[in-house]
Amino acid sequence: MRKLKGFCTRTSYFIVSALFASASFLTACSDDELAGEKSTPVSTETDRLLVNNNAEELSKRITLYKETEAQTKALENNHLSMPEQPTVPENAIIMDRNYKDYAAQAGASYVLQEGETLSTGVFLNDGTTYYVKGQLTLTNHWTSGAGGTFVILPGGSLDFQAGTLLDKVSIYNYGTFTIGSKKGNSKKGFTTNSGSTFMTNQSFECNGSLNISGDFYVGGDLKVDKFIPQEGGNAYVGGTVEAADIHVTNHSALYAEKLTADNFETNSHSKVTIGCSAYIHKKLTLTNHIDFHVLGYLQSSVTELTSDANLHINQGCWM
Repeated sequence: MRKLKGFCTRTSYFIVSALFASASFLTACSDDELAGEKSTPVSTETDRLLVNNNAEELSKRITLYKETEAQTKALENNHLSMPEQPTVPENAIIMDRNYKDYAAQAGASYVLQEGETLSTGVFLNDGTTYYVKGQLTLTNHWTSGAGGTFVILPGGSLDFQAGTLLDKVSIYNYGTFTIGSKKGNSKKGFTTNSGSTFMTNQSFECNGSLNISGDFYVGGDLKVDKFIPQEGGNAYVGGTVEAADIHVTNHSALYAEKLTADNFETNSHSKVTIGCSAYIHKKLTLTNHIDFHVLGYLQSSVTELTSDANLHINQGCWM
């Protein structure tokens, strides 16, 4: 068994000592001497596993192994990246108090200028793009054809009061995105439909339930009560996910650099990749044809695997 230099040795204890504080755990990732080495299984560990079916078969699904740098980068790639900030087209239509949502032109570009404030519903008509440099309160939105896009530029803000983000609608935030007049903070939560895209290059906070069925990208940290990538949702968080409960389900994918949660469950042909560290306070549940990869360190009080679930701990240790 390999010791990670200066940090930990894998143990056979089911309950982790309180000496391993979450703060130090989540910042413990460091350069590992395994970079570039051939991918080779190191060992299999089963005595810290809660099982409810064939233990011998389940034991084959936990692997602690070395991984090449190329393989690591492939795991990290959820096929999501924040595009470069666009510029407002010269022919963009000025959006002001005379804007009529029902009259929005198909495929046109609109711009809410700096210093302007507008509260309105918006029609995303077959490729319409709205550039937000002022303050836009979105009370409703609906689509036709190919839908459309919101681009929130630096200095601009969009306060989302429109319920669920519809399919064929994209939001790219380079400015300020809020829910219900509070910065990224809503007791009602935030829901995105399949076929939608939400991307922000900043951190995001939501006090309710965050239900993701489309593409979801957060460049910073994500803090939420409940985080639920579902129905084929694809989520990427470049910083730390902090949540009470996380449930990745039904052919969904999650990549996060770091993660801390009370309970984490993933099932139904889903895939989770943690780039650095995962700290589960209560229980980690993996079931029904899923893959859970940790490229650094995993700490969980109880871990349960059932129904063809696979746990891979790469380049680090399991505490």
